[in-house]
Amino acid sequence: MKKLLIGFALLSFLGTFAFADNNSGKIYSWVDAKGITHYGENPPKDTPSRKLNARTGHSDPVDYETTEKKETKQEDKATASSPSPERCQLARNNLKVLQTSPRVKTTDANGENRYMTPDEMQAQVATMQEIITEECSGQ
Repeated sequence: MKKLLIGFALLSFLGTFAFADNNSGKIYSWVDAKGITHYGENPPKDTPSRKLNARTGHSDPVDYETTEKKETKQEDKATASSPSPERCQLARNNLKVLQTSPRVKTTDANGENRYMTPDEMQAQVATMQEIITEECSGQ
């Protein structure tokens, strides 16, 4: 009995898809006897119609630049170019660690900890020296 009920339920469920409206998502255009253009999902049978290529979905938001945003960007650039004592001190501390420690741990792109290679350490030393030159001017 259970198998019969499950089979009937499954058959009725699948039957709803077989008899569903096949025009869903399709849009047609036609012109009536008065010359008025109509649009719809179900075109009339006695009037010639054409299927339209309707595109659905979302579009990415557009960020229009306003005057306020332009001013904010200019202010950000101005503050970014001014020396930062915190960044200067951090770069000096990092440089000291890189020069005095034989092994330095770092986190890779996968989020796993590993030791830096000697080449990576030298590249970081050069980067820290550049930051110190930029950020520590006048200190």
